[in-house]
Amino acid sequence: MLNPTEMTPRDGAGLPAAGGIAPHLKVPDSFNLSGGALPASQPFSTYIYHQNRSIDDGRKQARLVLRGGSIACFGDSNFAGLAFGDIPFAENYGISGDTLGGLIWRLRGGYYSSLANARAIVLGCFPFNDICKDSPNVPAIEATYATVLNYFTGPLVIVPPTRTSNGVWNGNIATFNTWLRATYTARPQCVIVEHSDLQDGNGAALPGYTLDGQHWASAMQTAIMGKIQDALRQV
Repeated sequence: MLNPTEMTPRDGAGLPAAGGIAPHLKVPDSFNLSGGALPASQPFSTYIYHQNRSIDDGRKQARLVLRGGSIACFGDSNFAGLAFGDIPFAENYGISGDTLGGLIWRLRGGYYSSLANARAIVLGCFPFNDICKDSPNVPAIEATYATVLNYFTGPLVIVPPTRTSNGVWNGNIATFNTWLRATYTARPQCVIVEHSDLQDGNGAALPGYTLDGQHWASAMQTAIMGKIQDALRQV
């Protein structure tokens, strides 16, 4: 379990707002959090991956090697817009428009070499952009997602895709999330964030919690970030 009582946050992370102290996440017994087999390559349009992100990610890699580990946070546009500054050692690798194919492409290309020194993995919102399109093959998406989870080992926090205002999308999201919880709830050192309280009685996102029906408004960002912090204390 990551110990929320030991204190040594990285520079500027989780500074106390009113006399509190930011939690330090204990160094795990093993840093090898990407020890599984690499997922097979998937069809992927490389234009989604912006070249400047590889430069930015490279700077993060160098810093993480010096600091001795990180919480590596992967996700799509909703994650790209989150500020992880209150979580010590967290680095945000969220990319707008990201898909499972894009994540696998970068994993196979060695873009995240510091994962061997990671303290925990946060996998957020995948596979929203794979599911939310016309006639997705949900079983195939589930199988691809499973190969990613098999690659990540050690402490893992999963933020499943959240509901939108689109009923067809929400049905596919519900199907995927049901499979995800049934398959991985019992996985050791893994917490799947529960966010059903952020949807209404019809299973859609709460009013005011999205900007355009799918991207998180500030209320949703705050709620999700609190749930991620709670989950990191449990894994």
